[in-house]
Amino acid sequence: MGMHMGGSPDMPMDMPMPAGGSEAGGMGDMAGMDDGMMMGGAGSGNMTSPCYSDPSNPDCAAFTRSDEDWQMDIEMLCEAMPFMSGCTLAEQCMSGTASGEYCEASSLAGTLCNDMPKMKGCEAWTALCAANGTVVEQCSSPGPVPGAVATFAAKSGIESLCSYHCMDGCPACEQGKTWNTCTDPLLVLARMCYEMGDMPECLGGSTGTGMAAMCSNAGVIATFPLVCTNPPVPAAKCP
Repeated sequence: MGMHMGGSPDMPMDMPMPAGGSEAGGMGDMAGMDDGMMMGGAGSGNMTSPCYSDPSNPDCAAFTRSDEDWQMDIEMLCEAMPFMSGCTLAEQCMSGTASGEYCEASSLAGTLCNDMPKMKGCEAWTALCAANGTVVEQCSSPGPVPGAVATFAAKSGIESLCSYHCMDGCPACEQGKTWNTCTDPLLVLARMCYEMGDMPECLGGSTGTGMAAMCSNAGVIATFPLVCTNPPVPAAKCP
């Protein structure tokens, strides 16, 4: 995919999870942050087609945004917040440890923008695919990764699991740890749920992250084996 996934120097990587570690609280914190992260920058480019303003037009069904343009959006998003779940997936696609339909650039961009729709880099996805009545086939073929675990849900789930007992990954991602150390919450959660898949945090509902549902999809399993089949053991070990 040819993307650089390094963090932006303007990104507050020491941003903590709010008390209680809830996804709702996390997003609230995001909304109150400097506009430089959420609103600054140039945003998605190459949006001159009338399909961006009226994606419900039948003539737009076959419209496609180029892979290069989607990749620029992904790079913009992952430079700002490299710890996002979608950035983990994009990195695996880029490195070759993942391959399949959900490695398509439009799918990865949609996964990121479903998670963090207000970020710069999501303008194209929002205009084409989040609009009511869109007919753009690229938005749903293949579409975002089904059931992808949201970034703040992953962090919250890890914090809850680590409150029971220490597991590999807890020293980096437990409550009070920031994105400076919890740089890949999706993979940490994936390993925990691989080892303890019956824990409520791995399931759905109000206390779950949906990891089990994500990894029950055959296409997701086939595309991302390092998430669903054999997640790597986190480097941060328990004492």
